[in-house]
Amino acid sequence: MKEKKLLALAYLKLADGMLEIMQTWPVSDLSWVVGKFLGTLALVTLTLLLTASFPIAISAIGDLDWGAVIGGYLGLILMAAAYISLGIFASAATSNQVIAFINGFLLCFCFYIISNLNNRVNNHTMFVIYIMSQHTIRFITSNRRFTILDVGI
Repeated sequence: MKEKKLLALAYLKLADGMLEIMQTWPVSDLSWVVGKFLGTLALVTLTLLLTASFPIAISAIGDLDWGAVIGGYLGLILMAAAYISLGIFASAATSNQVIAFINGFLLCFCFYIISNLNNRVNNHTMFVIYIMSQHTIRFITSNRRFTILDVGI
């Protein structure tokens, strides 16, 4: 039921005639959303693969830890998938493209700031709040997971 409501919100932004096309094709609502996600993820992955020439060039000069390189690329792809999901959610919540972009940007930026706030809190007044919310912040943020993959573990 909730899934149908979320997918119905995705239709609200399609006031330019795309709704009729989507309803006449024999494709389910979930397939549209998954296709949008996978298409965007494929574009980001292709863009990241274009940077693969840099580690190859550096490995020609000296010894390179390929575990860290592959882990870094895997971490970037997974972090991009998380941010794409946030963007699609923000896009489905409104019918205006500009508002959807601003909401998606702010949502991703908040998760990025929370991720960096976890590493930089040293103020004594924030210490109690930090201790109480440290577990929650670690659970929400992607920075800890990315650094684990970045070192090649």
